[in-house]
Amino acid sequence: VVREALAELDKRKLAGEVVIVDDRSTDQTPRRADDLAKSDPRVKVIHNLTRIGCHPSQWKAFLQARGPWMLFIPADGQIPPSEIEAFLAGAEGADVVISWRKDRADPWMRRMFGLGYRLAIRLTLGLSVHDVDSCTMYRKSVIENMIGRVDPLGHFLPTEMLTRARKAGARV
Repeated sequence: VVREALAELDKRKLAGEVVIVDDRSTDQTPRRADDLAKSDPRVKVIHNLTRIGCHPSQWKAFLQARGPWMLFIPADGQIPPSEIEAFLAGAEGADVVISWRKDRADPWMRRMFGLGYRLAIRLTLGLSVHDVDSCTMYRKSVIENMIGRVDPLGHFLPTEMLTRARKAGARV
């Protein structure tokens, strides 16, 4: 996924970087990530001292990233880095861009839980989104405005980030 992301940056002639957060992987991920960082200055690796989970790791990456936009793509391969193009198209006039995985490969039970989660955040927070926990792209200024205002270890970090961004006037 990292090499694909770098290729997408090259293809589109975009200045950017890839921030990898190793959440205490027990396979070869830490070594491979370090090797990639040694071979390409656009790759930055953060090694968590303890396992903290996907979204807190995402927050750490956002804080370390240097560009004007922060795009989070999980490294599980469900969303290819070629989706950068769609995010860039959606960024026109926006501060936050959210993906929507239409053809999810999840079992029916997980899809039902997802439906319940979306309904709950719509009713309680007024957020009408399909997939808040997947790929998201934020302007750096929106992230900076949240420092000290979100619980980076919270279980609902992506939902909290989006809620705070909208309340602060971010265009989603």
